[in-house]
Amino acid sequence: MIGYTLDELQPISIQTWERFAHPEDLKISSQKLKDCFEKKSDYYDCECRMKHKEGHWIWVLDKGKVISWTKEGLPLMMFGTHTDITETKTSELKLEEMAKKFQGIFDSTFQFIGFLNPDGILLEANQTAMDFAGLSKEDLIGKPFWECYW
Repeated sequence: MIGYTLDELQPISIQTWERFAHPEDLKISSQKLKDCFEKKSDYYDCECRMKHKEGHWIWVLDKGKVISWTKEGLPLMMFGTHTDITETKTSELKLEEMAKKFQGIFDSTFQFIGFLNPDGILLEANQTAMDFAGLSKEDLIGKPFWECYW
């Protein structure tokens, strides 16, 4: 998945993961792993970036579970999987970026814009409409359009 043979990764340990994990993802990954090791969570589950042998980053869904413990209650052995989710994560991030751009346009236009469901219930209204009417989202969202005080 990250371009290395198992022999190149030996010995495989938590340090192996830390060596290839993206620095920005290490904090959340380490916290989730710590929670698993301290039995605050039954399993480890984290979406992280890992450095490929060719130098680029891939997104990985990392799941694991401690399967044996020492007499002192410390983790001895962990079993898990890594799944390449790069395509899915890339699409998800692009969709989030597009949604932010849309929201920026939606909120900054000087036209009244709102979205209704087929029953006329207001699902969303832009800032211009709310400012003009002197209303908040709580005053509008989820109510029939004709009952809102425009």
